[in-house]
Amino acid sequence: MSKSAAKDFANPAEDRAGRRIDPDVLSVLRSCTADEEGVTLPPTQLDRKLYVRVNEVLTALGGKWNGRRKKHVFDEDPREILAVAQSTGSYMSPKDFGFFPTPPDLARQLIEFADLEPGMLVLEPSAGHGALLDLAAAVVGRENVVGVELLEANLKKLAEKGYATMAGDFLSMEPEPIFDRVVMNPPFSGLADIAHVQHAARFLKPDGKLVAITSPSFTYHSSKKAQAFRDLLDSAGELLAEIEAGAFKSSGTDVRTVMLTLDADRLPWNLDETDSQSSSERMAA
Repeated sequence: MSKSAAKDFANPAEDRAGRRIDPDVLSVLRSCTADEEGVTLPPTQLDRKLYVRVNEVLTALGGKWNGRRKKHVFDEDPREILAVAQSTGSYMSPKDFGFFPTPPDLARQLIEFADLEPGMLVLEPSAGHGALLDLAAAVVGRENVVGVELLEANLKKLAEKGYATMAGDFLSMEPEPIFDRVVMNPPFSGLADIAHVQHAARFLKPDGKLVAITSPSFTYHSSKKAQAFRDLLDSAGELLAEIEAGAFKSSGTDVRTVMLTLDADRLPWNLDETDSQSSSERMAA
C-alpha cells in the first residue's frame, strides 16, 4: 500500500451527530416526563400528524406505545436518552449506529474462518449482543474474549453474559496489538466498515488474524479510501465469501455483504517493522 493510500486511512472517525429533531417535535419532547419504565406525553391533545412524528422519535429511541399505561414503555430506563434528545435536539437509534446482529449461520462461518485455538485472546469490536463472542468463547474460553460496544443496552446484555467489555466509540480507541484474533461485523454506512476493519487490524499481534463481514461497496467505490482498502486487501488478505442479499433479513436489512480476512504478518506496518529490524541486524553484523 502506498504512503498516500495509507494516509487515507489515518485517524478514522465517524460523524455521530444523529438525526435532527424538528422544532415542533422537540417542543413536545421537552414537555414530556419520564420515569424508569417509560415516557409520558404532555397532557394536551396533539395534532395527529405531529403525534406521528413524535412517536417516530420515541420509537427510534426504543419506546413502544402502551395504551393501558398511557405512555411509551422502554426495556431500559429512558430518562437519560430522553434528556440527551431534549438537550441536543437530535437522536440516534441502534440502526443509526449500523447495529445489525450477525445471523447464527454467518457467525458460525466467520468463526470457522478465524481458526481459533484454546487460550487465544479474541476481540470483537461493535460487539452488539455478542453473537461472535458467544461462539469464540466456546473455543478460547470466556475469560479470553473482549467486546467493544457503544450502545448502553448492548453493553448491559454483554455484561449479563459475563464478558469483559470496553465501552465507547471503537474508532476513538488507541490500538494495543495484543489480540490473536479479531472477529467483527462493523457498521457499513458511508464506508464505515473499512475504517473499522483497518483500525481493528492494529489491535492484532504481528502473527494475528482478522475476519470480518463488510459491505461489498469498497470493491467498486471510486474513493481514495476504497482504493486504499483494496490495496490493503490485495497485499494482506483476501475475500473469503460473497454473501447474497437476504442473509441479514432477520436482523432488519437485505444488504449484500462479503466476508474477508487480513493476516497481520502481511500488514504494511508489520512489514515495515520487519524490514527495519532486518536492516538493523545487517548493520550490526
